[in-house]
Amino acid sequence: MAQFTNNGVQTADGRYSPILGADGQPVQLERTGEFILPHVLTYAQILNAFSQVYSYRWDEAIRHQPDNALAMRRSCFLMALLQERKLATSSLNWHLEPEDETDEAQQDVVNELTRIVKRTPQLQKVLMCLLEAIWYGRYAVQWAYNYQQIGGEEHLAVSDWRPLNGDKIQYRYWYPDSNTAQDDGTPVILVHASLTPELPGAETVYTDRGRGLLLRTPYWRERFCIHKHEVDDADYFNGEMAGAVHGIGVRSRIYWFEWLKQELLEWITTYMQRTGLGLTIFFYDQSNPKARDEAEKAARRQAKDTVIVWPRPLGTEGQGPGVERIETTTAGSEFLFRMLQEYFETHEERYIVGQSLSAGTEGSGLGGTGVARMHADTKYRITKFDASNLGETLTG
Repeated sequence: MAQFTNNGVQTADGRYSPILGADGQPVQLERTGEFILPHVLTYAQILNAFSQVYSYRWDEAIRHQPDNALAMRRSCFLMALLQERKLATSSLNWHLEPEDETDEAQQDVVNELTRIVKRTPQLQKVLMCLLEAIWYGRYAVQWAYNYQQIGGEEHLAVSDWRPLNGDKIQYRYWYPDSNTAQDDGTPVILVHASLTPELPGAETVYTDRGRGLLLRTPYWRERFCIHKHEVDDADYFNGEMAGAVHGIGVRSRIYWFEWLKQELLEWITTYMQRTGLGLTIFFYDQSNPKARDEAEKAARRQAKDTVIVWPRPLGTEGQGPGVERIETTTAGSEFLFRMLQEYFETHEERYIVGQSLSAGTEGSGLGGTGVARMHADTKYRITKFDASNLGETLTG
């Protein structure tokens, strides 16, 4: 098996092949633990080359229409699904594990650390906040520390915390000419531009949304716990979304599906507003101008109904002035509403929480037990992923 060295490749038979640069000379890799191909170079376009910060448009909702991203946050249906998923994880029991369970010294350290962690104010709310990364793709908590008496000894522990919205978090990237490989993946927190430079040891950069605080030094980085949901690599021609490599959430995944659902809901609302209560037609003698004024006055008094004022000539078939009521069918709107519930909302629920039995009766009847078991297994695996993912964040 070939073995990579700091400046070449050595095969099992002892032969050595140096890595050559464009000039034909061997290349010396200066640092270990770094990627040799910068992620930002895998795109057709490089944005924010001066500040070297990924664009804030890594999310489909933010990229298309930020107002829509905020509107999705106001959806009781979507927030209920998110809450169901977060509660499934945050309500689980947790514990710390030593590397060697037979080592009593390590177990003593674990017990001491457990007491320290349990001193965190409103710990379950901390977990709920970090799990907001499921929605945004990334989310953070800022810690405040002080020394406290725990178990008869003084320990540094969390005394307070504040949530940090995931849309305020961007990341730095690196490319060869910048000589800042050590900054690759460094978080950048969007901040107010005026007084931030006065903060102790603050380093700021300009992003495509304003000034950002660079969490480069331990003084700043260790004050923030940043949780990421899924990570994704965007398409080669979609450099705007390159930042998804540092976290992308449910909001981005379901955005266009939700957009279609809202379009459908608008069609239903418009239909019901215009014709749902039927149509009332006020006919008037087209040869009498005063008759038109009277018909319009009568129509305005029917404020809650859709009314039409229409001229009609006098004739022998009962034409001329009159009022006619036309009741409209609701079959079309019922079909659209059923489509909204049974197709769009069912698929959203299936994706976010892994099952659709919480709000329906899909698991009843013949074969329902098998469906319920499948949904329960999927939901369990989703919860297991969320718990393991959050545990890795807190451990790291």
